[in-house]
Amino acid sequence: MNCETIRRAYNSDSPRIISLIADVYREYGDEIYLEGADKDLVDIEGYYRQVSGDFVILERNDEIAGTHAVLPLDLANRVITFRRLYLRQELRGSGCGKRLMKWAIDWSMREGYHSVEFWSDIRFQRAHRFFQQLGFTKGDTRNMTDGAMPYSEYRFSMNLFGQNNIA
Repeated sequence: MNCETIRRAYNSDSPRIISLIADVYREYGDEIYLEGADKDLVDIEGYYRQVSGDFVILERNDEIAGTHAVLPLDLANRVITFRRLYLRQELRGSGCGKRLMKWAIDWSMREGYHSVEFWSDIRFQRAHRFFQQLGFTKGDTRNMTDGAMPYSEYRFSMNLFGQNNIA
């Protein structure tokens, strides 16, 4: 699988991005909630780029096969958060997730961020192993009620100083 076709996402991509993420949610018995936790997907350009973040998609055969986003969390302390790392099921383990994560880490370092913090649904166990293999530390758990149904998340973090680029 060619994972090099990564490009910026635009609002015109929203319906296809929403479809991909809804498919992933369904794998875990959940559904997308555009009035709450997933409202950022309706206005990607406004939610991410207007606050100095970014959102990219991985395209394959004219299909959105993956997504990832970066969003400033604490500008004063140069902390960024990662969001929306999703891949079609058949691409997990193919190296595409690593390529999307490399994009996010490289982007963050280039923009002068010192650390990254993000939250991930506790049901995404395979993703959590992947994050830890890349050097992220798993921390606290929080309970959320902004989705279609209640869920819990783990916090992951990494200091970006001295990070080697992910190969």
